[in-house]
Amino acid sequence: LTLACGVGLRIAAHNNSIMWHEISANTVKKYVAGSGKASKAQMRREVVELYPQLIEGKKIGDIMFDEVDAIAIGHTWMGQHEKQSA
Repeated sequence: LTLACGVGLRIAAHNNSIMWHEISANTVKKYVAGSGKASKAQMRREVVELYPQLIEGKKIGDIMFDEVDAIAIGHTWMGQHEKQSA
C-alpha cells in the first residue's frame, strides 16, 4: 500500500471503531517460517504445514501468495495476542 492508502485505511478503521494493528513482513516471516528472510515459496510451504486443510484437493502451487500472506498475517496476529493474554 502507498503511505496515503495506509493512512486512509487507518483513519477509516479508527472512525468505525475497528482495531488496527501493524505487523511488519519480517515479523510475519520470522513467526511463521523462523526467518525474516523467508521466500514466498517457503512461506507457502510453512502455511500449508500449519494449515494442511488448505491443500485438500489442490496442488501446493494452486494456493496463491495473496492467500498465504493473509493467513500468515492472521496466524502471527493470533500468536502475538495469545502471548499477551497468557
